[in-house]
Amino acid sequence: MKSSCIYTCILLCLYVCNSHGQTLDDNIVITQCSDSYIFMEEDGIPTVRNRKETSYPQIRN
Repeated sequence: MKSSCIYTCILLCLYVCNSHGQTLDDNIVITQCSDSYIFMEEDGIPTVRNRKETSYPQIRN
């Protein structure tokens, strides 16, 4: 009985800490996004390279 209470307290603490650290990302605005892929073969091994560029607006306070 005592060990199950300890496990329950530990799980509750982990849940509270995890839920407190998460916030909503409501104010994220992406002004431009470019995503490109390059498919090539190097020494008989197919490879894929990805490049992603993302622009965000400047925030003025």
